[in-house]
Amino acid sequence: MYLDIPQRTESEHNEKMFFITDEYGVIQFISPNCVSLLAFELDDILFKLHYLDLLKANYKQLIKNEVLETQKKGLKTTKYLAVELNKSNNGKSFKLKLNVLSDKQGRFKGLLAELKQTVLGVVHSAIEKEYKQLLDNIPLGIYRTKHSGEIVYVNQGFLDIFHYQSSENIKNNNNLFVDKHYRGSVINEWIEKGEYCAEFKAYTKEGNVIYVKDEGKVIKDKEGNVIYFDGIIENISKQKEAEEKLQELNLSKDKFLSIISHDLKVPFGQFISATELILDKAGEFDIAQIEKIVRLLNEQAVKSYKLLENLLEWSRNQKGLIDFNPQPVGLDVLVNDVVEDLQQLADNKSITISPKIKSGHFIYADNYMLSTIIRNLVSNAIKFTNINGQITISSRYIFGEDAFGDKQLEISVADTGVGIRKEDIAKLFRIDTAFSSKGTEKESGTGLGLILCKDFVEKHGGRIWVESEAGKGSIFKFRIP
Repeated sequence: MYLDIPQRTESEHNEKMFFITDEYGVIQFISPNCVSLLAFELDDILFKLHYLDLLKANYKQLIKNEVLETQKKGLKTTKYLAVELNKSNNGKSFKLKLNVLSDKQGRFKGLLAELKQTVLGVVHSAIEKEYKQLLDNIPLGIYRTKHSGEIVYVNQGFLDIFHYQSSENIKNNNNLFVDKHYRGSVINEWIEKGEYCAEFKAYTKEGNVIYVKDEGKVIKDKEGNVIYFDGIIENISKQKEAEEKLQELNLSKDKFLSIISHDLKVPFGQFISATELILDKAGEFDIAQIEKIVRLLNEQAVKSYKLLENLLEWSRNQKGLIDFNPQPVGLDVLVNDVVEDLQQLADNKSITISPKIKSGHFIYADNYMLSTIIRNLVSNAIKFTNINGQITISSRYIFGEDAFGDKQLEISVADTGVGIRKEDIAKLFRIDTAFSSKGTEKESGTGLGLILCKDFVEKHGGRIWVESEAGKGSIFKFRIP
């Protein structure tokens, strides 16, 4: 959003008669002094009238040719041309000069036309005032600084980005840089190229750090000396935060997939070794040896299947392919169904599962997701609890600070198992670790169960955590509003 607008000297900072057109010649802005000379109403001019329609017919082709010739030569400004205004009530002659406006790529974007009344000499206009109003309405930061970094001009958008009330509060734009040496390290490159586009961290008035994109042009005099740096600044903090989160997520997923690949490689390697052994020495094995190998193959197949099943479930959830349909769910009925499904696993280790859910504890939740959460937590408890151990499933309501506050249902799965080391607790529920360890009877896990639990709990607007010590059992808890 860069326009190459002609520079002006201090002596030209008085009011002028002027108008601005778009690339099609339609007037987009006209100064009050200019309007007062015409018989047209302002509403009939703005965004409707072609600038040539302001002139008498015998001047139109002359002006059109002059603009085309100026563009052809690569010039920015026409010479002053004597013209008469169409429908003008005073009958006076004027001099017209047209400035070619272009964007950073040099594409034609319109004309800035200046009028001088030949009889009275230079007629003052409100050009600087009107330009300031125009620039202040642009929702980007526009600035002009000297070579030293001293600020010459900033628009309202610039002040809004950095939370300043006026340009007087910003003594030097170098104070905005988080890296105080940044401008000094790049300024020579900017001057050599004549333009610049960069992203960097900056301070707001309060000292908060934001990301900004700075794009501008180096303005030089005829001798090639730097006069100003004119540019546009945009606050891109939200975009940068989103990019960083996406990058962090991608890195986590890459690490996660590498862990999953390793977990798949081991059982498949053992599966291949066992089948090769059977093929090589099938005739030498007795029934007991064959049964042992087949049991090993079955264990590896079951482990791989569970891993792929959990991976598919997690992938579907990440893509939003699992519907979220919350409805009133009777917690006692749901927990009893889960316990019934897992009872055989518990019986294999003589583990007692005790559901202590009060009748009437209802929760507004997705039945499938809630069942998956509790099933994973109870399965883990069975895995890490020794023979003749105990697992307890309980629930309670947690109320807000006052009697009318929102309440949450807290569900706990406690076991008398081996517990979790303090350094390993931090690895749970994390995609970049997919932490897994062997159960008390060497049961294998996928490391995905707790990650699914966390995803499903958070989808309900809740949270999940664990309280545990090595050798003292574990209590997994989660709350859902």
